Amino acid sequence: STGLPSSYAFLVMQANKNPGATIGALGEALQLTPSTLTRLVEKMEQKGYLRRETAGRTTLVFPTEAATLLDPALRLAWASIY
Repeated sequence: STGLPSSYAFLVMQANKNPGATIGALGEALQLTPSTLTRLVEKMEQKGYLRRETAGRTTLVFPTEAATLLDPALRLAWASIY
């Protein structure tokens, strides 16, 4: 119903919940390797849902306004599955 596959939806939900999270923290929360998570973040960045900022050697992930607006629909979809 959101137009996103589950992996992408969970990533956006985590980014909304923890803006500025590192790739490592998101990977731990989603149980994905950093390389897989980086690929997912890149795709969501292209779609306009996430943005990355580099702080030294650390990459921080932030939701965009589009991700914030999509959050209620994502949570509703998750609740209907659960």
